[in-house]
Amino acid sequence: MALSRPFVDYCIWGWDNLPRKVLMYYTNFLSSPEGYFHTVICNAKAFSNTTVNNDLHFILWDNPPKQHPRRLTLSHMQWMLNSNAPFARKFHQNSRVLDKVDTDLLSRGKEMFTPGGWCVGSGENGTDPCSVVGTPTVLRPGPGAKSPASSVLPTQVGKKSELIKAAMIPSILPCSEVKELTTGTELLFKVFIVFLFVFTTKNPAE
Repeated sequence: MALSRPFVDYCIWGWDNLPRKVLMYYTNFLSSPEGYFHTVICNAKAFSNTTVNNDLHFILWDNPPKQHPRRLTLSHMQWMLNSNAPFARKFHQNSRVLDKVDTDLLSRGKEMFTPGGWCVGSGENGTDPCSVVGTPTVLRPGPGAKSPASSVLPTQVGKKSELIKAAMIPSILPCSEVKELTTGTELLFKVFIVFLFVFTTKNPAE
């Protein structure tokens, strides 16, 4: 799940109280983060038309679907590649398919970092090129970055999609409608929603 900055601001400030109501509704739900943001964005008029129905994951379900998806193995490797999805789940811990992803797709050596533009080491004699750090903000997207981008930013023939235009709007509502914090309770809630957003990220290997 990828959230836009304007929508995250809306979840934090909650100027129409919808994020708080949904948060209270999901208090006693199992795995509530899996449905919280989806429920908020689909019920917020300013954001309901800015969604892209693609979670960018390769997931293999049984037929009929069970509670959890199937565990991916080496036999599913080509399927994952053909899907062009940048993420996949679920995997067994220490699965050989994860090692295959590291070596073939990420060019990551054993017990080494995934090489990036900030790695300036020579890599000679099996040394980790990331043991020598250059500029940490260098980003050089490879060819594989094009497929996810095309999924997130769909276009219509002859013109850009209205969805893209909506996603690029920096502020949906005027500042006059954003209420100031007036009580300690409101401040506590806003801090809590930030923690909810930051600390509920799943393990990438799941």
